[in-house]
Amino acid sequence: MKKKVFALLLLVAVVISAIPAYANFDLQLANSTGRTIREIWFGPSSNTKWLERDKVIRDGAPLRSGRYTTIDVSTSGRENVRYWDLRVDFAGGGKKEWHEIDMWSDIYQIEITRSLQLRYQR
Repeated sequence: MKKKVFALLLLVAVVISAIPAYANFDLQLANSTGRTIREIWFGPSSNTKWLERDKVIRDGAPLRSGRYTTIDVSTSGRENVRYWDLRVDFAGGGKKEWHEIDMWSDIYQIEITRSLQLRYQR
């Protein structure tokens, strides 16, 4: 019986250790939309609504077209979340959202155009 319990615990430990867990991640965000971005939101795809903690660039620090910034996304309490959504709110009105971005795929830059262009570490 002890051998079975030990084997089960060992299996659970191996499975858990195989799941990537990131405390925070940094992303370079490039704005190639031709419009100024007023706010940027980045949150787990499993959220049913945007939370204040998902806002990574706030009104008052706009990201002009042709510029880029590095955002630090805190994953505290959400370390095992793989898929994330991105929302940008434009100065003068309007917003755009992208869903199910796989953050375990070594993305280092997101360029926002009419679509989303992801660049990966090699």
